[in-house]
Amino acid sequence: GGNVYFQAVENLDTLIDFAGKHHWHAQNGQPGSGNNKHGANGRDLVIPVPPGTLIYDVDFDLLLKDLSEVGLKVRICRGGRGGKGNKAFATSTNQTPRYAEPGKKGQERNIQLELKLIADVGLVGMPNAGKSTLISRCSAARPKIADYPFTTIEPVLGIVELSDFRRFVMADIPGLIEGAHNGAGLGYEFLKHIERTRIIVHILDIMPTVGSDAVENYYGIRHELEQYNGRDAKIYKVKASRDERTFEGTIIVDVERNLPVFGHQKS
Repeated sequence: GGNVYFQAVENLDTLIDFAGKHHWHAQNGQPGSGNNKHGANGRDLVIPVPPGTLIYDVDFDLLLKDLSEVGLKVRICRGGRGGKGNKAFATSTNQTPRYAEPGKKGQERNIQLELKLIADVGLVGMPNAGKSTLISRCSAARPKIADYPFTTIEPVLGIVELSDFRRFVMADIPGLIEGAHNGAGLGYEFLKHIERTRIIVHILDIMPTVGSDAVENYYGIRHELEQYNGRDAKIYKVKASRDERTFEGTIIVDVERNLPVFGHQKS
């Protein structure tokens, strides 16, 4: 029988095609025929997945493969071995026995797929800080945007086209809250997507809602990132999400004075 493989391919960025589909199997091997001919082998099944897909064996709680790059491929199940034909059991007194050995059953596995997005730039920040607005201005991505927290509940990818024909991938990570590194507010589900981003851009609302403070919000998000996987501050950038012309200069100065890395600019 054929083998079953998973392979990371281009032009896929979600696992949505697997929703509702729970079984995959390669082609069975074919039976032998006359004149002592072997049956044809079954065709392999190659299942395409997005780069960044992790494949787990559910029964053993084991990571089988991290398909982190396009082209990586892993065999998940080995096809069964063909049995011996009746010719193998011929004797001097029975040249055409009516018995043939059945083939061995192929391997079976319970698999779990997990996708960690691969992006050049990951946008992080408090809920409703302006991440979705930024990615919608820079790319063709059209995330849901509204004036209330947790509008984005799934990561959104956008392709940013540059004038010199280069481009990069930007990811809008849903809003983080205190305790995200311990799973608060689906924090782990969101934080895992920043592991493979080359640069983290922290979108900071310098005039947050009543009862919230921009500087405290900055350090709160920074703390969650460091507690989760210790991201290096050197690849960390900050951007204000409001037009500074609408606020008094003292507010901008106060934020700059309290943040070690900050660059404010118009949205």
